[in-house]
Amino acid sequence: MKNELSSLDQYLTNQKTDCSTEIEAFDWQGEPLYSGETVYSIDNEYVREDDLKAFIESSVGKPVEI
Repeated sequence: MKNELSSLDQYLTNQKTDCSTEIEAFDWQGEPLYSGETVYSIDNEYVREDDLKAFIESSVGKPVEI
């Protein structure tokens, strides 16, 4: 029984690892997004927090000094 549980634990761990590397969607630049990632949804596009400035500059424009 103990050996069966060990095999089951190993199987479930492998399944969990395999699922986490599946691509769930793509961001605004076409980069893959994986389950568990946090993104902003802006104008039907997924944007990572690190890419917010680049996204705004490409869609709205660069900031100007007044």
